[in-house]
Amino acid sequence: MTDINMVRARRRLTLIGIILVTVPCYCAGLFAVMIAPDPNAPTATPTASVTPTGSPTPVTPSPTGTVPTGTSTSTPTFTPTVTTTPTITQTPFQPSTNTPQPTATFTPTFTFTPTATFTPTLTLSPTPFPSPTFTPTDTPTPAPTNTPTPTETPVPLANTTPTPTPTP
Repeated sequence: MTDINMVRARRRLTLIGIILVTVPCYCAGLFAVMIAPDPNAPTATPTASVTPTGSPTPVTPSPTGTVPTGTSTSTPTFTPTVTTTPTITQTPFQPSTNTPQPTATFTPTFTFTPTATFTPTLTLSPTPFPSPTFTPTDTPTPAPTNTPTPTETPVPLANTTPTPTPTP
């Protein structure tokens, strides 16, 4: 295995490990969200009230003086009271009346102004004549034929002896 493949494998294993370690955290968060109380639900407010029970004993005056006796019991009772959370209500709103005010507006006017333009003209300039080019063509060469060539042959004279000529 090459060094590059080892580095990639180590990186891959590290990322897979991080993902597997965080999965329980995601599950715990999802569970907490599912069991959370509803924020819009009314809350109960306990109130305490005391109700005396029993009957008082009438006190009769006596010369000996007696201590009044009786029983009095106090039982606290809690009565839950639902208190609603204030809600937002719509308040009617009377907007101010719209009084038209004159405003200045700009309306652009486009005006065409002719301008001088350049018109190109065709001017011929002398150009050198092209040099003749040789284009080879296939010209058939006639095949050689055997034709007799005229040759000069000396004609014998009747008298072949030289004649002397006088010298002056």
